Amino acid sequence: MVTPSQQPGTLTQVRTAIRSTPTPAIADPKIWRWYADLIDGRRLVCEHDGARWIVAVDGRRLADECTFEVAVHAAYLLARALLALDRARAA
Repeated sequence: MVTPSQQPGTLTQVRTAIRSTPTPAIADPKIWRWYADLIDGRRLVCEHDGARWIVAVDGRRLADECTFEVAVHAAYLLARALLALDRARAA
């Protein structure tokens, strides 16, 4: 798991949010809102190791992809799927 407080030796932490305009990958309003809310709440961490982007939410690694856009989109989809599973279990 990746937590915001970890400082891996080989990974470059990306701690700034794209606040003014979304990238083409997160231009979908739902994904942009999800991304912006989690970044503002310091719940989402994006890391780049020189070759791949890693996206973690609440310390859980959700995506590991070659491009930032694909990693954010994959993390969004997986986060929604996990939320749906949690709701199904609770019902």
